[in-house]
Amino acid sequence: MIITLIRSIVLYILVLVVMRLMGKREIGQLQPFELAISIMIADLASIPMTDVGIPITNGIIPILGLLVMHLVISIINIKSIRGREILCGRPTILIYRGKIDEKALKKERFTINELEERLRGNNVVNLGDVEYAILETSGQVTVIQKPNKRTTTPEDFNIEPEYEGLPYDLVIDGKTLNENLRKIGKNEIWLKKQVEKFNMIPEEALIVTYDGKGQIFCQKKAKKWKEQSMYKELIIIIIIIMLVIVGNIITQNNTNKTVETISEELDVFRNEISNKNVRQEDAQNHIGKINDTWDKRSETLAYYIEHDELEKVTTELTKLKADVETENYEFAIENLDNCIFILEHIKDKSALKIVNIF
Repeated sequence: MIITLIRSIVLYILVLVVMRLMGKREIGQLQPFELAISIMIADLASIPMTDVGIPITNGIIPILGLLVMHLVISIINIKSIRGREILCGRPTILIYRGKIDEKALKKERFTINELEERLRGNNVVNLGDVEYAILETSGQVTVIQKPNKRTTTPEDFNIEPEYEGLPYDLVIDGKTLNENLRKIGKNEIWLKKQVEKFNMIPEEALIVTYDGKGQIFCQKKAKKWKEQSMYKELIIIIIIIMLVIVGNIITQNNTNKTVETISEELDVFRNEISNKNVRQEDAQNHIGKINDTWDKRSETLAYYIEHDELEKVTTELTKLKADVETENYEFAIENLDNCIFILEHIKDKSALKIVNIF
């Protein structure tokens, strides 16, 4: 029980650290790739947490691998708008200027009832009060009501507000969004002139937006901060990969050394018991030494090899010892060969091969 408790604490701390490194997001705001990683981390942590026969490294290494993938995808999201669209998708306008877009609903597999449910979740009861409804990449629906239907509406004071429209992103992370420029009937020359008013060029802008009133918001990128943030993520990725590589080399060497040592001893023992003149006492002493060597080596192997594999070797050695004690050497040689076969299987299974990966 205490072992299970300690393993649970270790894995919990690891998962907590990994989720912390992934960044701050509410569950409902997770992007698809973040949700997939979160689900996989939970499954990977639960398996070695409850089954002490599975080495805890079988949970730790995959979780660190998912962290590496998350950091890599995060860098792609920051550096590439196209990559961001592929991984996270793009917001979809479900209601445009008060009219439901049926094509958008079918594309996103949204029913009218689901749309109404999401609107009610945003405290909007009447579809006629909605100017825009946008399905975000996180799955949430953002609702923009008509100006005269919002809380404390101008309609209450007999005021007719101006049309606001939908804001468009023209530049994100220094990348010009030509499609949005075409939607507002502008071009890159116009954009460059507008951005120059803020003493910068489009490539230097973190974001440039254009709203329905023709107002432009522009903010310059903080290059140093972004580069430092990405360098930190790259350093974390490199450290994790290096630790895994070093750990794999160590475990592979220990596994190979153990398998070779026990296999050589078993080969020597086979030659001894094949000689009908062997003394039973000598045979018992030799198999006893082999068992002692295995017991010591298997304690180390248990940290990164499943216990079921190790128990198979222990079982065959126990049978071999019993056959020697009864001088049943024919069965002893058969169990000996089975033991060598299992040892070689453990060695091959732990090797870095394409077959073992897939």
